[in-house]
Amino acid sequence: MRYLLPLFLLLGALSVAGADDWPMDGKTPSHAPVSADSIAPPLTLAWTFATAEPITAAPVVKDGVLYVGGYDGNFYALDALSGKEVWRYHPDSELFFWAPAAVAKGMVVFGGIDGIVYARDAKTGKNLWKFGAYGVIAGGITISGDRVYVSAMDNVLYALSLKSGVEQWRHTAQWYYLTAPAVDTEHGMLFTCAGDGQGCALATKDGHPIWRKPVSVLAGCPQNGPFCLAGDRLYLAVSPGHLRCLKAATGEVLWTAETGAGLSGCAVTDQQVIVGTRDGLSAFQLATGAPLWSFKDAAPVSRCTPAIAGKTVYFCSRNGRVYALDTTTGARRWDYATGGPIDGSPALANGRLYVTSCDGKVYSFQPK
Repeated sequence: MRYLLPLFLLLGALSVAGADDWPMDGKTPSHAPVSADSIAPPLTLAWTFATAEPITAAPVVKDGVLYVGGYDGNFYALDALSGKEVWRYHPDSELFFWAPAAVAKGMVVFGGIDGIVYARDAKTGKNLWKFGAYGVIAGGITISGDRVYVSAMDNVLYALSLKSGVEQWRHTAQWYYLTAPAVDTEHGMLFTCAGDGQGCALATKDGHPIWRKPVSVLAGCPQNGPFCLAGDRLYLAVSPGHLRCLKAATGEVLWTAETGAGLSGCAVTDQQVIVGTRDGLSAFQLATGAPLWSFKDAAPVSRCTPAIAGKTVYFCSRNGRVYALDTTTGARRWDYATGGPIDGSPALANGRLYVTSCDGKVYSFQPK
């Protein structure tokens, strides 16, 4: 038996090291949230971690560690398999964290309502650098290559050096930013949309504008979901309840579909795009935007982005429940009620589902 225990520990370590990570909201710089892990419902609760205040930020997971900030002013690093605290960071100032973090190259980068972008050592929590913006960091952090992209409510999108935090370039809009930008790493393009509904594509090298045009159905719309890049197309939920498909190279609108309402991010399979609505989730044909199915047994999905694993799409709702639906039919396969509304997107990693809730808890679920 003494020889078996080290073997079990080794196998456990290998399973985490080789697991499918979720290092930023939407998983990748393109914000196309699809996991390579097979995470099939029904699920069972593996662990919870309680904080003193609500959590609205989505969790991110990298190398077996989960990272999230809360309203209690703490930024947490938790063991993703056990839920035990690895380290926490509490800035000197009184603040809380809205936006999800991003992890790359041994660094975790996150922003607070104080407008400061923090970079800490992912293993120890040691400070590496700070960058001061002039507005609340409400959108998540996107990391691509050696760059950190941060959208702030000072109407500025910042491109920072991942290594040093030094500003490389900035792009100023007429309105504020509430979502993280999507990045096309192959073509060196970045896509974002400001609060006035003006979408734009920028060169990641220097921020040079490639195209800029209104992408909202109504001018002056207050919010938009984040762009999702899939192949050569962009998908975006806009006010007052529409899903739009754009040609990434030019911003040309290819089709528009009615969702009723909802400003969540999108998840894309090889045949459909799935987006949150006023009372649930809906799927549309990828090529034409024709409706495929709708699930309407939920409260608004808020700004949460659905996440796909195999033939299952997971999403969270303002009614405090997390759902698993069949991607082909929209049929409910599983759900679970947390103790408060859910504002953050789910994360899929290590063969598990991770969710945060306004009840102040982080939840981890695993297949039965």
